[in-house]
Amino acid sequence: MNKIESAQTIENIETRVFNAEQRQIIIERTKELIEEVIAVNPQMIIFMDRGARPFAWMLRAAWNKYAPKHEIPKIRFVNIGREKGEYINFRSMPYREDYNSEEKYLNEVKDFWAKFDTDESKKYIKKIKKDINPVAKKNRFDEEGGILLVDDYSVSGFSLELANSFFANHFPNMPKSSYLFLKRQDEPAFKKEGWNGTHLPWNTDKAYTLLSEEKDTPERLTATPERDKKLREKGLVLKKEIEKIFNN
Repeated sequence: MNKIESAQTIENIETRVFNAEQRQIIIERTKELIEEVIAVNPQMIIFMDRGARPFAWMLRAAWNKYAPKHEIPKIRFVNIGREKGEYINFRSMPYREDYNSEEKYLNEVKDFWAKFDTDESKKYIKKIKKDINPVAKKNRFDEEGGILLVDDYSVSGFSLELANSFFANHFPNMPKSSYLFLKRQDEPAFKKEGWNGTHLPWNTDKAYTLLSEEKDTPERLTATPERDKKLREKGLVLKKEIEKIFNN
């Protein structure tokens, strides 16, 4: 489908969460993500919670349309962000620019994640390992394969960097790559006064993600699902709109 056809298609979709310009961008960015997945050929795609969860819905909704000859990789989620610093009494998490050597920075990051070796994190890693198939009997992986981490967009890139470091710590021999769904040029279409960078509805209202607004226990590496039926309505509307975007 070319851009003209895409525009004609999305004009017939009832506007709920996204306007026509935003839907056009979503279509193009989802197609680009699919192209990246096919090129990287990961065994697993891990979306950053909560910000990137709706993009997993977009990938699933669009996959058969744009990549019918390819099998979609396993999709999982990880909830890693600045709030984790409170758990280990960090006034601020380590920033690369604060260190005069890469070695010192990586040591600080490693020390940070070592404090999260809790029962909850061990269960999470155990589940991930069950879903990833090592090559032969060796704890090694093909050049293609491994994990692809997907986030919504980047302001500082810090959360994604920490997530990469976390998985590098637990899967040292496995290829890892990362991908940002939205680009800098998309900011004008997803802007909000007083917000730094691209703004998405679920940045300020987690109900759109079907995940709870309640603060997760710090050792958890997955976000808590929203159980309240009323609060889930926005997320269900968003999922329905995403299905219409790619299946009308």
